[in-house]
Amino acid sequence: MKVFASLVVASYGQYNTDTTYPTDVTSPEETTRRLQDPPIWCWTCNAKNAGECRREGKFEQCMDNEQVCEIEIRKRDGRMESVSTGCKWRRACLDNTLQNFINDPYKHQHQCKPAKWHLRDGKGPSVCRQCCNDDKLCGLEWIERNKGKGPFNKPIWRKNYIVDDPDIDPPACTIPSTEPKVTITTLTGTEDNADSNAEKLFRFVRPGCEFDWIVMDRDGIDDFEKNATDVFEYDMAAIHPNPHCLQGIKKIEIKDESDQGWKAEWVDVFINNVAECETADLEFDGGFWVDLNETTRYLTAGETVNYYETA
Repeated sequence: MKVFASLVVASYGQYNTDTTYPTDVTSPEETTRRLQDPPIWCWTCNAKNAGECRREGKFEQCMDNEQVCEIEIRKRDGRMESVSTGCKWRRACLDNTLQNFINDPYKHQHQCKPAKWHLRDGKGPSVCRQCCNDDKLCGLEWIERNKGKGPFNKPIWRKNYIVDDPDIDPPACTIPSTEPKVTITTLTGTEDNADSNAEKLFRFVRPGCEFDWIVMDRDGIDDFEKNATDVFEYDMAAIHPNPHCLQGIKKIEIKDESDQGWKAEWVDVFINNVAECETADLEFDGGFWVDLNETTRYLTAGETVNYYETA
């Protein structure tokens, strides 16, 4: 059995801990300019509750295709399950808010059930979403309402809180494809025993979202041969039903289901997140070994990963 050195890696693209941000925009001229010429700023977190969101969140300068801050509050049986807020493509955020009360007027089928009786009686899951852009802290302040339980009234969740100019059309999404998918490309090494006949599994790692293991295997094809490049494609919904969870991915976890192990020269992950109007290309450079009997490999985008054989 191979023994490999451990590795500590730092997150690529970690948000700067400096929370300096632009001064408040108050004049109509500046408000119009900001809508025409992003970026805006949003408090960003994926947390279990409002307190954790405030403690561990941070300010994020949004990308050009993100014009609002999205808020999501999830509860189950009356208890807070998770909260999140951060930059969002305006159209995608508004589309998500439409899911709050789908199947009107059948209230028992609503996804968003914010009322106090729901907290008291514990009636299954509740997912409520909202958009704002009037202040860089609007998402956090929304989550912190009612001592961290969020707004209780449905009319508040139905209202449009986006500060907008009717003469300005929101930018269209210009990502190259309309097909939401995840593509994983791997290059196997040339060393002895680098190749593998066993299937590999991966899953993304992101605070506030849970991912299932996904198999990397193609029917009828002998994957992971020496010096071979293999491409695996997945519908994004098969990775996670919530597109927001595919935003901001920096880390993946990989394991091999054999005693032999597998030597990868590199792994590349491309995420075409149509719902978020965002693409992400994650490069995990090596080489590195993956082995079921070793500690599961956490790989961080942008870092060169070096697992050296020591015995």
